[in-house]
Amino acid sequence: MCGLSGAVFDIVARTDIVTPDGTVRAEAGAVVDTITTGADGKAKSKPLYLGDYYAIERQTAPGMALDTDEHDFSLVYADQNTPVVSAQVGVNNERQKAEVTLQKSCEVPENAAEDFNPYADIVFGLYDDQDILAADGTIVKPFKLLYCRVLRPAHALVISSVKTAYSEPFCTPLSSHSSVNSFRTCIA
Repeated sequence: MCGLSGAVFDIVARTDIVTPDGTVRAEAGAVVDTITTGADGKAKSKPLYLGDYYAIERQTAPGMALDTDEHDFSLVYADQNTPVVSAQVGVNNERQKAEVTLQKSCEVPENAAEDFNPYADIVFGLYDDQDILAADGTIVKPFKLLYCRVLRPAHALVISSVKTAYSEPFCTPLSSHSSVNSFRTCIA
């Protein structure tokens, strides 16, 4: 698994952070630092006082679902010979996914033959209109066919788990191969 750059985390005091002299350095719930992951997917906070904290993701990397869990960690006294203690928090983000549903309805002309099938040769394709970064690191170029299916009478086209690399809304053109109809379905 590779690290994700551009994820932003708040470091929040879980409890009041109090030094041995009784001074309250941060109240429970206070954001004590905000960090952003680098190209390697790692981030480092400024020096913090000993105490209980949690990290919460405020902004995720493009194409990933925001992790809203609070990830607890504690900085505890080790011994008089350890000037700085540290803690590590690992966060896994899921890729954003979308489900697209399309249902095509066709009219049958009054003078159509009894065996006329208005759905014959109707093929729908799902295309991307921007580069998509695949999980393996390859780039899918725009307007490459991602999914294709012949639509049968009275059936809906359902495409599950279309993986994207965008955090902003994007649109994909859905086009009918056998007619001039073209549809754009926005996925947010």
